[in-house]
Parts: sequence; structure tokens; C-alpha cells
Amino acid sequence: MAKEDKKPIRCAIYTRKSTQEGLEQEFNSLDAQREAGEAYIKSQKHENWTLIPKHYDDGGFSGGSMDRPALYALIADIKKGLIDVVVVYMRMLEEGFRQEFDVTLFAHDIDDEAAMQHISRFASKDRTALLRLAKELIRVFSDRLDVRVLRKLSTHAEKEKFGSNRLLQDILAKKVGDDKARKVFSAIVGTYDMRLGDAHPTSSKIGEALKLAGINESNSFLRQGEQLISNFGHSIWQTGKLLFKKP
Repeated sequence: MAKEDKKPIRCAIYTRKSTQEGLEQEFNSLDAQREAGEAYIKSQKHENWTLIPKHYDDGGFSGGSMDRPALYALIADIKKGLIDVVVVYMRMLEEGFRQEFDVTLFAHDIDDEAAMQHISRFASKDRTALLRLAKELIRVFSDRLDVRVLRKLSTHAEKEKFGSNRLLQDILAKKVGDDKARKVFSAIVGTYDMRLGDAHPTSSKIGEALKLAGINESNSFLRQGEQLISNFGHSIWQTGKLLFKKP
């Protein structure tokens, strides 16, 4: 019996740069981000991943604002069912660890389709829903990190006391320094603290967690949810970029 063909999985790549600086170059930061995404999609050809031709590029738009036309277009196309998978940065981070350290970063396989269904179909209508979204992001990323592998790579004296996020931050700190690693990881740490706040939604610490995650509380809850996803994903991308970029 012939093997059943897999259904094509339509993928999109979103790129962003905070300033216009360098965008006039023939090959700029947005091109580099897209090239990395295209390479990863090609590596998943056996899974029938295919890149849609449409570009979602926000050049000169800060991550601190949700007023980004390409991001709005991407979200709209996801809701229309035109895209099956947004290339998740955690896949690229995983590949970097495999190539650089010959280890598997995640203790459990990533189900791309299921992960995107959980995250892209959120309805952040109030504070409780926003905290629930944070919980889902941590479940998809942090809770899947293999703590045993990260402890082997970490050289911190207290690594046995650290959880997955703190271990990954420590590994990054060895490459870029504590201050830089702390700044890169702030959105992930803030999201984790928001996840804890899901059990105690009136806690005063939630405000601190939102600030750490880079959330503008003056925005609507829907925009806060979109900002949370964007900042969380960007932290993962920055981690991979700083750990594995070539000299």
C-alpha cells in the first residue's frame, strides 16, 4: 500500500527591526531573519512544510508597540485560515543546540500544529484570560525544556537549584554577560511570573510581571495578549541569535 501523502503545512515568516537603520542595504536584518526562517522550513520538507509567498516584514517598528501593519496582517491571515504554522523560534533554538552542543533541548517533542492552535486562537478579553495565555506560553516552551541537559551545560555553582528558564539564561550569560542575558530573558521571566499569577489574579506582583514582560497596560487586553506573544517569541529568537551567531 502506498504511503499516504501528508497534508501541506503552510508556513509564514514574520520579521521585525526596531529602526530604519540599515534597511536600505541590499541584504539587511529583515532579509537575514527571513533567510533563517526559509532555511528551517526547507529542513522540514519531509513534514511537507511549504512557505507561503507573502512577506510579513515590519521595518522600523518597535516591539514596544502593537501598531505594526505586518503583524496585524499576519494575525488576520491566521484567523482566516490562510496559514497553518508560524515558524516558531523555539524550533530554531532547538536546532542550534543540536548543532552546537549535540544535545536535544526539549524533553518532549514539539507538536507545531497543536502549539499554534493553543496560542494563536486565544481570546484575551480580560486579565484572567491574559494570565491564562501566559500559562500556555510557558507550557509550550519552558515546561518542555530538558532540565537535565541544561544542567550539564551550565557551569553555575548553584545550577542544581535552578529551573529551566534560569538555566537557559545562565548558559546565555556565559556568552554575553549577566546584564545582557537578564535583559533578553525579561519577557520570558515576566511571562513565567504572570503564569504564577493565574492562581492568584489579584496579587500585586502581577503588575511587576507585566512590566517585566514588556506589556503596556494602557492597551486593550487583546493588544496586551498580542504584545505578550510577540515579546515572548522575540526573547527566544534573541537567545538563539546571541548563542549561535557566527563571529
